[in-house]
Amino acid sequence: MHKNKKYKCIIISLIFLFNKLIGSTIADTLNDHEKSRYKYELLSNSSANISKEDNESSNNLEQEIDLQGQQPGPQFTSSIYIVNNLTENYYRNMSIVKVQLSNINSTTSVTYKIRSGNINQLFGINEKTGNIYVNGEIDYEITSEYTLIVEASINESYEITTTVIIIIENTNDNAPVFEIFQTNINILEEHINDSCIGIFKAHDPDIKNKSIDQNIRYYTKMEDRKQHHLIFSIDELTGCMTLNTILDRDPPFGYPTWRVIVEAYDRNDTYNSLGHGISVDINLIDVNDNPPILEKQQIYLFENKPPGMITKLVAFDYDSEYHSSPFTFFIDNKTINYTNISDKFAIKNDELWAKVKFDYKKQSKYDIPILITDSGTPKMTGLSILSVIIVSDDDKKLEGRSTSVVIRHFNGSSLGIDTLYVPFFDRDDSTWDDKTFQWDGEINNNFDLNFNTGKITPAMNISDGNYQLKFKVFKESETVPRYSVKSTINITFKKITQEAFDSLNENGYCPERLDC
Repeated sequence: MHKNKKYKCIIISLIFLFNKLIGSTIADTLNDHEKSRYKYELLSNSSANISKEDNESSNNLEQEIDLQGQQPGPQFTSSIYIVNNLTENYYRNMSIVKVQLSNINSTTSVTYKIRSGNINQLFGINEKTGNIYVNGEIDYEITSEYTLIVEASINESYEITTTVIIIIENTNDNAPVFEIFQTNINILEEHINDSCIGIFKAHDPDIKNKSIDQNIRYYTKMEDRKQHHLIFSIDELTGCMTLNTILDRDPPFGYPTWRVIVEAYDRNDTYNSLGHGISVDINLIDVNDNPPILEKQQIYLFENKPPGMITKLVAFDYDSEYHSSPFTFFIDNKTINYTNISDKFAIKNDELWAKVKFDYKKQSKYDIPILITDSGTPKMTGLSILSVIIVSDDDKKLEGRSTSVVIRHFNGSSLGIDTLYVPFFDRDDSTWDDKTFQWDGEINNNFDLNFNTGKITPAMNISDGNYQLKFKVFKESETVPRYSVKSTINITFKKITQEAFDSLNENGYCPERLDC
């Protein structure tokens, strides 16, 4: 080269850059490093034209630079970084991959950032080290793959980029979700439905395509019954729930609503499956299948009392209100042994009246057959015997009693359960308003006592067996100080056959062979 001459660099094969810091020429692009030899010409200021390869001008100086072994520019260690099977709910701030540059020295300044693809800022990057970490909650069901464009700024003069692909692994972290179900199902009581009473369908949120098999298994259970499968069944695959037996809605052994829990398990109920349950109420539509009966079936009447109203008649019905009140009452004159009862008693609307005066010495008890008809559809009529006890004016004292009662039942229906009262005898008057009732000693939780009427109500799920109940009967009025007597009732619950039940219910007696 000649002194005081200016030179101009002409690129022959590609553009060369002069490194500002190092002061030497390097290739900005090496064309995949396939070519290692490049030409350039140094031209004097006096000749500004580019010479051809065989130009004879002596002012042109052609040189070749051998770039083999020269250091290439900074670049990422990989053109694409792939993170496979990143689990859902991965720990925040935990590194998942590190992007790095090669061909840099200790004086090279590098700053990293995520240029694009960072949806909802779920990922972060350490701008100094290139460590990419989780910055939010990863959910496969929302996005299963992320493509990040990561940029490295070199000496704040130029940037290069690389691609990071993050593939999310689908883990079983979502229980099945019901999408077709009924929380209330209405069916007739005492009726078997051969088809599905309810159809339930759930999907697994961990499976994005709802049109494919969701691998769901369905089950039912009842919290208060161990043998619930005897009542309800559900097809494990289709979610069709069916009824296995008739259901009774009426007391004492029935329920108006039966609660069932329907459960769905994913992964075919195998290891590590997740389940979800919903409560379903089976509401029984009432059928008028219970005749009304008298609430009180024994009253007391003073002898020599002038004719007039004795008491109001009150009935109850195990069916719903729609099939019960108002009731109509009338004396059944056709019942055997009661043909002349209408000569002494009469019913006016819901009141029992005496037509004559009664003498305790002539007859101390009258049984009145009363027919009671409800307002249901169709109407039902029941027969109750009301016993009227004639009390002597000379013997007015409350007395305790001890009685035994057998309650026979079959398939949810029972006989005699409506007549359970604390036994006593009071010859002082015919009213119950001056009496109260209490347990004598330990309370039996299998029974409920009405403290005002003395009515005894067994629990719905009571077991068969013998129960001895002890009570105190208190009496107090304006003219009589408070005092009490003790009464005992022995109650036996016994399940009998249908034949025996029908015989007792229809004929009032049971042959010995039926073991009633």
